[in-house]
Formats: sequence, structure tokens, C-alpha cells
Amino acid sequence: MNKVEIAGRIAQDAKVESTANGYTYINFSVAQDGIKYNPQSNANEVKPQYFDCQIKGKYAGEVGDLPKGTEVYILGELTQDQWQDQQGNNRSKLRVNANFIKVLVRGQSYGNSNAGSEPIAKTQHEMPEDAPF
Repeated sequence: MNKVEIAGRIAQDAKVESTANGYTYINFSVAQDGIKYNPQSNANEVKPQYFDCQIKGKYAGEVGDLPKGTEVYILGELTQDQWQDQQGNNRSKLRVNANFIKVLVRGQSYGNSNAGSEPIAKTQHEMPEDAPF
């Protein structure tokens, strides 16, 4: 099973991009506060974690106007991108392909008049029954 659930904040203003043949997608990152124990200070410290995400197709336009700091819930799957850099070294990076995204801040509207209670984008997968809200 390849399933990822992330709740966090948009870490940079999301922008819609299109290929020359009209394929629409958006790349954005989501930040989430991670807690890590620091033995030197004998305390837990908050350290942000960043997750690269992508949403494709007609839903990319609906998500594209989300500004930095918007709280979102994302359901998707992991994909590993692989390439060679200019020196010929093999490189790879994990990315979340978002199948579902929902704005968690109530009272704001982004591509949907009822933000906070309805998803603003669903792709081929429907929202699962065991979602955490």
C-alpha cells in the first residue's frame, strides 16, 4: 500500500504550471512541525519538515491560488523522481502526488465557496472513510 496523509501549511505560494502541450500541474511544498529530542538541552525541539507535493490536471488550477501559510490536509501517494545531475551522478527525490487536498482554515475560500468543510480538489480517488476528521 502506498498512502500518505499530511496536515501542515503551504510553505511557499503555490503556482500553476503548464507544459507546452497544455498539461497542467502544480508543485508546492507543505511544512509540518516535527518534534525531536535534543540530548544537550534535555528538551524536545520543534524542527520544521518540508514535503514536496504535486497535484495534476484540472485540480491544479483550483489549488494554485493557495497562499503561503494556508493550512491543508493532503492525501496522496509517494513517487520517487530519479535523474542524473550535470556531473553524471544519480539523484533521487521523494514527492507526494496529491489525490485529495482540503483547506483546514475555516472562513476562507480558495476555489470553493465552502472551504474547511469540503475538499477543494479530488482526483481519481475518493476521500477514504478512515480520514482523520
